[in-house]
Amino acid sequence: GEVFGPLGKTFAIADEAGKSAARAALVAEGGELTKWFAFVDSLLAKSSSGFAVGDSLTLADICAFTWLQPLKSGWLDGLPKDCLDTYTHITKHAKMVANIPQVKAYYKDA
Repeated sequence: GEVFGPLGKTFAIADEAGKSAARAALVAEGGELTKWFAFVDSLLAKSSSGFAVGDSLTLADICAFTWLQPLKSGWLDGLPKDCLDTYTHITKHAKMVANIPQVKAYYKDA
């Protein structure tokens, strides 16, 4: 996908400092991933329900949630935990999906 292509390339960088720098560049202003984040944010902005498609949870919501949230988890060196904070609609969407009872139950012990 659009996120994992550029990010995937960073796994081949042997030098840890270089790997972290390459990842940071992806989410820095004008970075390859910021364009994708802005696109997703704009799509969510058009939603009157907050969901990606329609007015209830769909696979699109689950995909967005499970693809984007790990990027801000801190487990990938070089990606700051606040890398999605400026994307208001992504942030609102993530909170909404995370608070759906079934999703909350699934991640309860995570």
